[in-house]
Amino acid sequence: MSIFAKSEQLSQAVVIINRLDDEIFNLFLDRVIQGLGVRDQAIFNEKELKQLEKKLKVEDEEIYLLIKAVSYIYQHAAYKRVGSKFKKHIDTLGLTEDKVQAFIEVWQENSADLVQRLREQNICIDYDLQDFDWKVIVPMSYSKPEFTQNAYEDVSVSKNKHQDTKPKIKLNLKVTETSTEEQKGFAFEIDRSKLQELFDSVEKIQGQIDNLSQNP
Repeated sequence: MSIFAKSEQLSQAVVIINRLDDEIFNLFLDRVIQGLGVRDQAIFNEKELKQLEKKLKVEDEEIYLLIKAVSYIYQHAAYKRVGSKFKKHIDTLGLTEDKVQAFIEVWQENSADLVQRLREQNICIDYDLQDFDWKVIVPMSYSKPEFTQNAYEDVSVSKNKHQDTKPKIKLNLKVTETSTEEQKGFAFEIDRSKLQELFDSVEKIQGQIDNLSQNP
């Protein structure tokens, strides 16, 4: 099973990659992987991007798609610690033989340094929130009934009598990883005080958004 999640953007990038000049593409791969995980520094500046468009014979939006796709492939491989199994996973993307070999050669030369840079920078993955739901968890010793967002949900109670007897909120978040469009779910519990802190933070964020909307 491949570590790379199939997405429309990644498939589009593969089509573009397969038609690129091999020599220029090899240099492109080398530059991208060496620029990943470098703090406060873009992989390419605006002048270099324009030059790349001409050399690779791609449109403006295509060059950004290429950078995004190659960055995802190398970063994800580094996070997953695939090591020598990189070829097994890159083979699943539909790349031509020459392009697969180019990816592998650059990976072999730079993967150790990339993993180290990402570990030092502790780079986070961006997610878009798609949906969420919630429920109140009432411990066994608490007498009041549970209220949930959906009336048909079963009452959830704690089976551990030694746990905190105060009700807690369980939040379930459905998110999509921005670089791969892969959907994931996260769940966590918070008590009343943390819930209030969350409300206060959301109000501050909403205030800042309102101010920006009024003063473009």
